[in-house]
Formats: sequence, structure tokens, C-alpha cells
Amino acid sequence: MIAAGVLRTATRLPVDYATPAATDTPFGRVPVHLITQLVRGPDLVVVGVVLTAVLPMPAALIVAAAGIGWALLR
Repeated sequence: MIAAGVLRTATRLPVDYATPAATDTPFGRVPVHLITQLVRGPDLVVVGVVLTAVLPMPAALIVAAAGIGWALLR
């Protein structure tokens, strides 16, 4: 699952800072699209780790296979 997250992170498009919409954060204004670009990859790892920790082993293997397939085909 971690390999799928690394693959997804490596294949994302370059970061685009020229988005018009912005949101307020405790650290100042941040473009909304920038946040979605930066979490592409680590989001898959977090979801996969949580699901494999909660589910029994056969279901966890299915989740891991689905995550890897999603990262490869997307």
C-alpha cells in the first residue's frame, strides 16, 4: 500500500500555484487546489493503513490490492 502511495505521489502533475480560489488557514491564505495537489499520494497511504489495521487479514489483502490497482490505473 505504501508503494502505491509513493507511485501516486511520483506520478502527480507539477504543483500549480496559480489557482484563483483560496481558503483561510491558521498559516494564512492557501490556494484550495494546492492542498488537493499536495495530498495526492499520502492520502492513499493513510486510508490503506487505517483500513488494513481495522479489517481482518483477507479483507486487508483485498483493500491493499485495490489500492495498488487504483494507483496504477489512475
